[in-house]
Amino acid sequence: MLKKIALTAISCLLITLLFIDVPDVIPLRLMLTLWSIGHIVVFSFLGGLLLIFYPKLKHASLFYQFTFLTISSLIAGISIELIQPFFSRTAQLEDIFFNYIGTLAILIYRGNFSHFKKWKLTLQALCTALLFYLMHPTFLTAYDEYRLIRDFPILTNYYNETTLTRWKTDGTLTLLKQNKKNKNMMQATFISQPASRVVLRYFNGNWQPDAQGYQQLVLRFFNPHEKTLPLRIIITDKHYDKSHSGSKYRFAITVQLSRGWSTHHIKLTDIEQKPQARNIDLTQIAGIDFYMYKLKTAVTLYIDEIKLIK
Repeated sequence: MLKKIALTAISCLLITLLFIDVPDVIPLRLMLTLWSIGHIVVFSFLGGLLLIFYPKLKHASLFYQFTFLTISSLIAGISIELIQPFFSRTAQLEDIFFNYIGTLAILIYRGNFSHFKKWKLTLQALCTALLFYLMHPTFLTAYDEYRLIRDFPILTNYYNETTLTRWKTDGTLTLLKQNKKNKNMMQATFISQPASRVVLRYFNGNWQPDAQGYQQLVLRFFNPHEKTLPLRIIITDKHYDKSHSGSKYRFAITVQLSRGWSTHHIKLTDIEQKPQARNIDLTQIAGIDFYMYKLKTAVTLYIDEIKLIK
């Protein structure tokens, strides 16, 4: 009895997670890669409960189990997606697909294969391979989160394609692989529109000088164009969107990028104190944004390492 109560409570908790915002315990981009896995886990767990505690289903033929779980999964999955907008969430068709993968996974591992024993191990191997494939982005992102901590005070490097997920852009981002003597760079394309941006969102945001002794932010760019490019750099902290917004509450500076390489140093004290309305919290830096305005044609810029120095 207690086992059933505990498993029912776990089921309710898992279903609840599909409707609420998960606390900011892990980075958002890692959570996004885990979202599909979460749907698979929830529906595998629920399907497993049906196979274990519903006697008629437990001892039924594989065809009956397959039909019952398929219908149940589709009804539950569609119902969840229809309800989610009422909880400030967006309905997504791919969630139903991942729900069904979870249902099929538990059927393959716990279903009645007494008449299909030759197929069971093959299907389990294929299912396991599929699950590892779906988890591959999560492994890469988790490793990159580890690199964010390990490589500090370097805020950006480009050891593989996963590092590009630290960024968001209106245009395109491309990893440029160099030879062993030269480090990789990122090619960013600013598109033709009133304000085009390339923003860094995932990095170690604790820049407190007193604690770690860092004094300057260093940014290095390569401009392949003949014309000098004006680049607006905006830096915000985690308090910016919550209680303060507007130009008076953030640090901003415009740098001129002449043709070729250019290196720019920004004092952390300037970042902290230059905003007119408040001081920026250097222990919770949240974003480094690069803007170009009123471009008539797309502009390519190469961004090298961004780091702190003492």
